[in-house]
Amino acid sequence: MGWTNIAYSQFNMNYFEQGRYEFTQKNYTEAIRLLSYALERDDDIPDAWFYRGISKYFIGDNIGAEKDFTACIQRAPYHKNARMYRAIVRNRMQNFEQAFRDFEKAIEIAPNDPYIYLQRATAYLTLNQLKKAVSDCNKAIKLSIDEISVYTVRGAAYAELEQFESAMQDFDFVLKNDPSNLFTLVQKGQTYLKMEIPDSAMICYNQVLAIDSTDALALYRRALLQFENQAYKLALTDINKILQANHENHSARFTQAVIYSQLEEIPKAIEDYSEILKKIPDNILTLYNRAGLYAASEMWEAAEQDYSKAISLFPDYADAYRNRSLVRLKLGDKAAAERDQIMAKSINQMNTLKSEKLKHDQSVKLQKLTSLDSDFSQTDDDMLKANIQSETAFIFIPETMEISKSFTDVSKIKGYKISTFALSNQFETLTPTVLQNSIDSLSQLLEKEINQINLIRRGCLYSIQNNFNKAMDDFASAEKINDKNPLLHFCKGSTYLMLGQFLNELNAQNNTIIGMDSKTQTETALESTNPDFVKAIEAFDKAIQLDESAAFVYFNRAITHGLMGNHRSAINDYGKSIKYRKKFAEAYYNRGLSFIYTGKNTYGCEDMGTAGELGKTEAYSVIKIYCN
Repeated sequence: MGWTNIAYSQFNMNYFEQGRYEFTQKNYTEAIRLLSYALERDDDIPDAWFYRGISKYFIGDNIGAEKDFTACIQRAPYHKNARMYRAIVRNRMQNFEQAFRDFEKAIEIAPNDPYIYLQRATAYLTLNQLKKAVSDCNKAIKLSIDEISVYTVRGAAYAELEQFESAMQDFDFVLKNDPSNLFTLVQKGQTYLKMEIPDSAMICYNQVLAIDSTDALALYRRALLQFENQAYKLALTDINKILQANHENHSARFTQAVIYSQLEEIPKAIEDYSEILKKIPDNILTLYNRAGLYAASEMWEAAEQDYSKAISLFPDYADAYRNRSLVRLKLGDKAAAERDQIMAKSINQMNTLKSEKLKHDQSVKLQKLTSLDSDFSQTDDDMLKANIQSETAFIFIPETMEISKSFTDVSKIKGYKISTFALSNQFETLTPTVLQNSIDSLSQLLEKEINQINLIRRGCLYSIQNNFNKAMDDFASAEKINDKNPLLHFCKGSTYLMLGQFLNELNAQNNTIIGMDSKTQTETALESTNPDFVKAIEAFDKAIQLDESAAFVYFNRAITHGLMGNHRSAINDYGKSIKYRKKFAEAYYNRGLSFIYTGKNTYGCEDMGTAGELGKTEAYSVIKIYCN
């Protein structure tokens, strides 16, 4: 026993060490995979949780990172780096209260670690707590921090405090040591703008764009300055460049809406605000602006709805009460209008009496409700979306065929022991020649002896060929032999599923996450009730009646439900497939897409994180777009 335990421990340590090495090489997805193996064997290694968490952090999986840092802290409460990075992640997720508790605990553990002060300073800057940001930067510098970004953070805080000379000294220090630091150059431009020297600000932005013409932050800042100069077309040109690179840069889209408002292109402005609210439905600034445009267009009921939602989200929104009062007058509700006017006056009076603690809590809440959560990094989200494809259905094939990915002996088929049994959703890798040779071999065997399993095998291969009539003939013959075989009904259902997709002219491209923004013709087609999909569901139901623990039957039925637009049923079936196959990466991935498609991004992102841990690296492309 002792020797076995030593060998086991050493084997597990190899996974941990390999994972940590991959992390140092910035191979984060591989690090996650190896560290997951290590944690499967021993989940009581704090550093394994930490390194997997920080790997997730670097690829943008904030939800997964927070969970791993928490697991690390549970096992090692004084792990300062886990505390610090969990604070950073929580700050990213706008969980400010818990973030600052983690910062405080990290400082308590390591009071002389300058990097903790730098990260907390960044968080203070986000919340506009400028003096605290400067104080933490000073502490980091006093502790000899080896990171010049601390001067950028302090410079930005000084600029907001209107201590311009100090801000410029910090920015110039950074640029002297790192002339290609474009972010600091943009911050310097912002400071010139605060100093009311717009020409110098424009020079800074142009310098950045001369180095990198796609720098989104410089484009955005230049667009704002052009907007101030009433150069609306130039501003729109810069905003358009940002949105072409990143369709979901909400700050850019919000600015575009404001510009359209100035140009009196009200429908376009409303459309932009509506696009933002699809992704951030609780953003009160967007609601407030759209309400104003509805009112300007005399769409009084729509305006009242937006003002009312803004007020429900932030009951101290005096301006929203005041404007809703005017709208309600137009709607003929004088009593409600008077109540709104009274509320607006009352809120303004109460705000002057609030304690500092209440004001702080209110500013934190406002930060969450007004944040547009934009990403100014250079990403082509549309291209990434085009590569996000759901996993396709699994089908029964002879194990002897060369498939890049197959699952052998995975289904609990009652009464059958099949040694050459495999399921795969990678059957498109089969060449026509290999496929036909296998069909010919099975046909020769069936000429000698009618065998149900061989009929099922050949039927599945016919369906891969899109030869659906012959496939159904084989299944009908197999059913005459024994209609209580769950494998038969699984394969029959899978063939109906493939037939339905084929007849709807759905190819691999149509497995992309569709819409997310608006209905498309393809999406509408998917949600239609295709009779072959109905037959597929019926066949899968029969298979499940005969074997309720067959994970792959639930998986294929989930895909069918999704294609019919029954996303709740699809999510439920993916859950059942995971219940009976604990590490079903494809099921986590597809369920994650279904959650995201239906607007439940938190659940979807958790599933994507799990899929990534299980080796489904495509999940991180989804996380990058929809989970930050």
